[in-house]
Amino acid sequence: MLAAVGAASVIISAYAVLTPIQAGSESVRDVHFEAASLSEQMTSRAQEAGRLATIYVISGQYEDQIAFEAAATRFDRAVTDYGDSPGSIGQSESASLERIRAAWAEVRVAVRGRTSGLTGALDRMLVPLDELAENERMQAADALDALNVRVARARVATFVLATLMLATILWIGIFTSRSVARPLAILDEAVQRLADGELDREIPQVGRDEISDLAAVFETMRVNLRVALSSLHDRVEEHSATEEHLAAVNGELHRLLQQAQDSSTEMELAGEMDELLQADLSWSEAYSVIASYGQRLFAGFQGALYLFEGDGPGLARAVGWGDDEPLVERYEQGECWSLRTARAHWTRSDKPDLPPCQHVHVPDACSACIPLVAHGERLGTIVLVGRSGWDPCAESGSFEHERATLASFAGRVALAISNMQLRERLREQALRDPLTGLYNRRILEEGLSREIARAGRESTPLVVGFIDIDHFKDFNDTYGHEAGDHVLKQVGGYLRDHTRAGDLVARYGGEEFVTVWLGADLASAFTRAEGLREGVAGLHLEFHGEPLGGVTLSIGIALLGEHGESAEGLLTAADAALYEAKGDGRNRVVVASVPQRVLERQALTAVDPGSAGSRESR
Repeated sequence: MLAAVGAASVIISAYAVLTPIQAGSESVRDVHFEAASLSEQMTSRAQEAGRLATIYVISGQYEDQIAFEAAATRFDRAVTDYGDSPGSIGQSESASLERIRAAWAEVRVAVRGRTSGLTGALDRMLVPLDELAENERMQAADALDALNVRVARARVATFVLATLMLATILWIGIFTSRSVARPLAILDEAVQRLADGELDREIPQVGRDEISDLAAVFETMRVNLRVALSSLHDRVEEHSATEEHLAAVNGELHRLLQQAQDSSTEMELAGEMDELLQADLSWSEAYSVIASYGQRLFAGFQGALYLFEGDGPGLARAVGWGDDEPLVERYEQGECWSLRTARAHWTRSDKPDLPPCQHVHVPDACSACIPLVAHGERLGTIVLVGRSGWDPCAESGSFEHERATLASFAGRVALAISNMQLRERLREQALRDPLTGLYNRRILEEGLSREIARAGRESTPLVVGFIDIDHFKDFNDTYGHEAGDHVLKQVGGYLRDHTRAGDLVARYGGEEFVTVWLGADLASAFTRAEGLREGVAGLHLEFHGEPLGGVTLSIGIALLGEHGESAEGLLTAADAALYEAKGDGRNRVVVASVPQRVLERQALTAVDPGSAGSRESR
């Protein structure tokens, strides 16, 4: 750009110098052309005058004289015009004109003197004209020489001026470059930083005019880029945060889906367990089902089901599951936090401030005890202990999941056990007397008929004993019905505990009991009846801390075949023996009397055994 400015300056300067020189040259050239034109005009007119003069001399006619004079007049006017023209060459030309006028005067004189001396005049006239032409050529040559000199001088002046102009331009360029280079270098460095992405440093406002404007443009660009980059960064961060949030939500949804799938599987398992437990199972079968599903639902735990032992505070392990060492066999109610607080008690290895139950002998493991409660009745507990080498409660989301699963499992197990106990109680109520726990009258009659049939098939003896508590009505009147129920319960328990497992003991009604001794003859049955009577008489009964006095029994016994052939016959015979014992003073054992038909049969057997057998067979 600077070179173009310098060249333009040089051209403009040369034009300014050469313009006057060119104007002077053109002026000289015009004068020269004007002089040459006039000289040619004069020469033409002189030649014409010479021809006219010659014609006049030759012809001698007056008309030619007039024509010559007219021509001379025109010549004279032309000469005059030439001398007075503003474009004349100078004094040399005036002198020539004077000579021309003088020569022409001589010509006219010569003409007027007729033709004398005309030829000489014309010759003399030709001389100045030649001199005039030569003078014109010399003047033109001089003018051209002067013009060449001026052009040469103009060229020298132009070269000098151009050199000066070039030096000036170079100096101005150097100065300008020095004054522009530093701002440009600073601006270039700033732009390089801008290209490298450094948008925090401000673009310095250096230079003037275009450079300053350019710096301002780059600063605006930097600010806009920084704003756009900041907005883009915010959008990227927002997008990243959104992606992270979506990833977290996706992970949470995946976890929830997995939990939902696990819960669905667990619900299916729990449903299967409920269906099995609702069937008419024995306790061993129910325990096996609970252990199987407990191990499948709590794979990371060693578990066990504990139930209360009777009405006491102790709990016994009903069933356990898991591959590690089984949990304790039994523990007391006070050793379990869940039974003391009536809620689930969890301990975690990452929260050692929660004390484990005393019956859990792995204090550093994750453990749980949850009470089994159904219909407001505490039935027992379920205990879980984390298996060695793995803490299932430490995994993310596992603790809450295990808590919910255990709560559901414990609720189902408690309900199943309660239902089984209820069914057992109903069965017992259908089979046994609710006060004494002995079989009731209906079961006695059914069982006695069954045992009589089997005794007949197997030819084994069978004895029925009818038992009654002496003076029980007076006992109720004296101590009250609650005390009477207590006596019935204690006597029934003694009879149950002192009867063989295969024998039948039942409460027949009120204070009456019936025993069936299977495989016993009359003598052994009598001995057993005496043992029961003496044992009950030796009981020391108390009710609410007050002694109730002694209790005695009256017992009547009957032998199958001798005193009766059927359940009804045996019971009737034994009942008759009982009343006989009461009539004889109570607190004794009486054998039923032999019926008349039995005596007759015995007599016939003694006289003719064959005939008796035939009658019997009939």
